[in-house]
Amino acid sequence: MFSEFNFYIRDVSGKIINRLINVESADIIERLNDPGSWTLKSRTKEQCPFTEGNGIIVTKNGEAYYSGVFTELREEYDAYSRLYTWTAKGAGDLDYLTRRVCYPDPATGSTTTDAYYEDSGSLGEVVARIIDKNLGVDAMLVRKEPLIAQTVVVDAGTSVSVALRFETILTAITPLLDSQGYNIRAEWDEDTKKIVYKILSGADNTSVMVFSTAYNSILSTEYDVKVPEGNYVIMGGKGEDTDRPFAYASDDTSISNWGRIEYYQDARSVEETDLQTEANTTLIGLSEENVGFSAVLNSADYQAQYKKSWNIGDYVAVFVHGKKFIQRVMQVETNLAYGEETITPTVGTIRQGQLMTIFDRLKRLRADVTQLQGIGN
Repeated sequence: MFSEFNFYIRDVSGKIINRLINVESADIIERLNDPGSWTLKSRTKEQCPFTEGNGIIVTKNGEAYYSGVFTELREEYDAYSRLYTWTAKGAGDLDYLTRRVCYPDPATGSTTTDAYYEDSGSLGEVVARIIDKNLGVDAMLVRKEPLIAQTVVVDAGTSVSVALRFETILTAITPLLDSQGYNIRAEWDEDTKKIVYKILSGADNTSVMVFSTAYNSILSTEYDVKVPEGNYVIMGGKGEDTDRPFAYASDDTSISNWGRIEYYQDARSVEETDLQTEANTTLIGLSEENVGFSAVLNSADYQAQYKKSWNIGDYVAVFVHGKKFIQRVMQVETNLAYGEETITPTVGTIRQGQLMTIFDRLKRLRADVTQLQGIGN
């Protein structure tokens, strides 16, 4: 199916000030809970129209598809052809969450009243307040980003607590989101000309997104396996020498496959009551990093459209060599060149098994995470 993409430049207020009509190629990389990146290339008789503070808005078939901030430009001029060749680069609108830190007292900006910003409640509510108080609608006037609308909590999640001090917003909220399998997405609202941040859990799209060469839904695949960094975690809490609490976590399946690989982490900022949860979370990241899968979709024939039927952070099913794998979509790359559209979803860490195994593990993790603290110095 042919798709019509259009590229626009927005100013700092969100107003569209230019339409780019000579884009030769575009590469948009969106990542789970990460700003990602975009690159536009052109060769025209006019200079590149991007200036400081600009952003982009991309539409697909007349609907908002992507938006981001402009960060970098390279331009060359050829006197013989009298043409400008330019490359503009930037990041997605989650980049704004890297541009503010979490003040101990975001209401006043004072550093003498509170040492940490402390908050507790459901995951969605806490993350929304962190954003709104440091960047969004409830931020101090000098810190408020006018393009940001109020953060929308689609899924609330279970209880968390935080104690934050000058971490960037994205650094502060990423562990919270990861602990419960949640996403934060930036979406451009055409009506209000503002960015809407949405907090939601990963959807079960294993019946919609089934990657399989047998279904002609995959043009190419890449499957990587490597030894994990660790599969037995030893985590030391507050204290010195023998006067310290310790927590241990092991991945028995990984140990049986690769042998025991011990990993020590000093976690002096973590309370003793949270130490085991922290060890379990660290183990998941270490022992599961050893399997990766990526696939290039046949977007011309595939009926489940990106951002319509599925999205980043959703759970999908993948069949590789006759085995079924289930995991989240961690990255999606949209490449437009020579009139062709290629959508490349990347599934990060994947495990062989059934859907309920994955969600049972997430359920157990959510039950364990009743208090998650991120304390910076």
